[in-house]
Amino acid sequence: MENHDRGRDLKNILVMLLADGVISDDEKDHLKKIKRRLELTTEDFTELVDEFKQDPNRLNVPQGQAGRDALNLHLEAALADGEMTSAEMVILEKVARHVGVSDMELQSLIPGNDESIGRINDSVDELYEAFNSWDPATRAQKVLKIASYGVVAVVPLLQVLESYRIPDGAENSLELKLLVAGQLGQLKDTRAVYYLAQHVNIGDTDDEISNPEFRDQCAKAIGLITGLQFEGEDKQKMVRDWWLGPGKESFSELAI
Repeated sequence: MENHDRGRDLKNILVMLLADGVISDDEKDHLKKIKRRLELTTEDFTELVDEFKQDPNRLNVPQGQAGRDALNLHLEAALADGEMTSAEMVILEKVARHVGVSDMELQSLIPGNDESIGRINDSVDELYEAFNSWDPATRAQKVLKIASYGVVAVVPLLQVLESYRIPDGAENSLELKLLVAGQLGQLKDTRAVYYLAQHVNIGDTDDEISNPEFRDQCAKAIGLITGLQFEGEDKQKMVRDWWLGPGKESFSELAI
């Protein structure tokens, strides 16, 4: 790769990562992977970053093939260690939005996702069709199996959390949603925070509004994802107060 192209690609990446005015620790780690992928020396990397800082506004987010090339570079860096983390998926979604690539198309670009998504969708259908016939341990194991796919399972699990569908033969979907909220907390994907917070703050169906166990589970999941301590009898209030302050500002934009 020519030095000119490497400089252009790095600048484009900086534009996308700094589009919201800040760069997180996860994004800094991702930049280090990009640096290695572009085979830049520390001196070259520092020089290009300094050049970007001097006049960032003259650069535009790339569109067309240049935009896809930049997205592919992010994707290659994220997959370089053989694992796609939730933090890297958030970064990729941020980049994809800026270059006009939909979430669905992005998912299709990740190796192995098509097959995994098909299996997850089949497992979700099974949840609704057989959930009421299983014992509690089996129910928990089935939801855990879906979560074991990792980052690719987050969106399907969020769809279950937000769905009005009730498992066949059951009175409501509360037990299923309790299990799903718990697994979303274990996955620690920041995209889930907005939706979990809505259930703590507002609720959706009458059953959810009147069920403190479900709201507590959502609050606990938010704590696991954010690393914040929401404990004790007032955990729901703690989450509501946090959401009205830094929470909403930090996590609303990550909503899918």
